[in-house]
Amino acid sequence: MPAQDSPTPSLEDGPWTVLDSSCSLLSGTYSTGPGNLTTTLVVGFGDDELLVVSPGPKPEEARLEALQARGRVTAILAPNGYHRAGLASWAAAFPEASVHAGDAALKRVRGKVERVEDLSGLERRLGPEISLLELPDMRSGEVWLSCGGPDPALYCGDAFANLRASGAFSAAFLWAFGFGQGLSRNPWQRRLMALDRPGYDRWLRATIDRIEPALLIPGHGSALRTDDLIERLHALLP
Repeated sequence: MPAQDSPTPSLEDGPWTVLDSSCSLLSGTYSTGPGNLTTTLVVGFGDDELLVVSPGPKPEEARLEALQARGRVTAILAPNGYHRAGLASWAAAFPEASVHAGDAALKRVRGKVERVEDLSGLERRLGPEISLLELPDMRSGEVWLSCGGPDPALYCGDAFANLRASGAFSAAFLWAFGFGQGLSRNPWQRRLMALDRPGYDRWLRATIDRIEPALLIPGHGSALRTDDLIERLHALLP
């Protein structure tokens, strides 16, 4: 039996959940279907700069003001070719921010925002504690993000989810799309997006083992911190 999930230590800061106050690691959610919450991640870097990953559509004024109180949004990242619904709104709200996507997602993301750059310039700006990890051979592109330190955090895009149904309808919705309750693997990314499925599995396992995350931030659902996190992730892989 897997250990019960322990609540991720966090603080409410208005519309954002503070995952790590020392580096302005924040999360918020927006809905993309019954029970399917998508994560917007905010990462602080430099002196007072903020990177927004997977921004949700139509940002609320209170959410924007809370960010501006913490720093300047100077970069926006689409983690793949599908998490792009809010790019135009956020780019308009922060016109000085650069917009980025992985190589395989550039064409699709530019359908929402024309001024989209690859990852190279952003990687140089983020510094040594933050890494962008572009999965190889993905049709939609896929970019993970890791924050170093004694308790590494790993944003894992669409590969894993940590969803909880709020009722019978949302439970049926998640079941129909192949997601379990709690930590689970997204079956569709491997089936539909990975051009080399065995290579994709090897990359996931090697990256998890190299980073050894203490905190997992999935693209869908709640962040998760548990003593057996790595073992549970391994159990979801072939």
